[in-house]
Amino acid sequence: MEDESERKRKMTIDFLVAPLVGGLIGYITNGIAIKMLFRPLKPLYIGGKPVPFTQGLIPKERDRIAKSVGAVVGTELIAPETLKETLLSQEMYTHLERALEEWFISAKQSNKTVRMCLNELSSERNIEEVAIKLKDMTTQKAYGALMNLELEKVMAERAAVGLKANLGFLAHFMNESVMEGLQIKIEEMILEMLNTEAEQMIHQVVDSEGEKCLDYPICELASQIESHVPKIKYSLMKQYTHIIESQLSRWLETLDISKIVEDKIKSLDLLDLEKMLLDLMRKELRAIVWLGAVLGMIMGLVMNFI
Repeated sequence: MEDESERKRKMTIDFLVAPLVGGLIGYITNGIAIKMLFRPLKPLYIGGKPVPFTQGLIPKERDRIAKSVGAVVGTELIAPETLKETLLSQEMYTHLERALEEWFISAKQSNKTVRMCLNELSSERNIEEVAIKLKDMTTQKAYGALMNLELEKVMAERAAVGLKANLGFLAHFMNESVMEGLQIKIEEMILEMLNTEAEQMIHQVVDSEGEKCLDYPICELASQIESHVPKIKYSLMKQYTHIIESQLSRWLETLDISKIVEDKIKSLDLLDLEKMLLDLMRKELRAIVWLGAVLGMIMGLVMNFI
């Protein structure tokens, strides 16, 4: 009777041992397999040749993985059509309009100047450099437009006519030839003045008005344009749509998102890359380890019946 009881006890133990051992083996082997995805970081060399399976799969294939991830991100996740759909969605328009309205409300209550707001977006030196360039460009445009008007001819003609009208009886001595000579002389004088002084005069005006604009209070500017806010909003939304539809593809092509992602992954330290991937997939990798234990236990149970 005792032998029968002992035999049953041993059978019970044997029946339990197989699944437990199988589960332990599955747990350990899956854990080692996951660890071998990352380790060793560098291969072992014998006689100048790398020994197979002595470097982790991810360190070994990092360049290929980086290229594949970059391609997926650049062509699928951040594809032009995908981004356009997001950037031109109704939610985005609503968000932009709300942001514009909030900015306008805060601008009406602001005690800052245009210059102070610009300095918050960039350094004072950069703002000053941009302001100088804009003033120079405005001066050149205005001066060019002024010279294209050929004001010297119009002014000389009117000056000659006005001079003759005010000469009284002396005007009878001003024949056509004298008038033409006088007009040419006046024209030359005006042209010389425009060539030597006009650009500087325009620059002084532009510089003075530019400084006034930079020091203009934001609250007063907001009050003056308040009635035009709906038109401004419509114009900005229209321009935003045009830019996204016409320029987004070119911007993405210039940025080359795929190459940026690929280079970033390649530049990561292997330990940092390992930590990043483990943080991203910790839950899933742990599930794989326990799945190995479960499958090992099942195989152990099956072996009891073979």
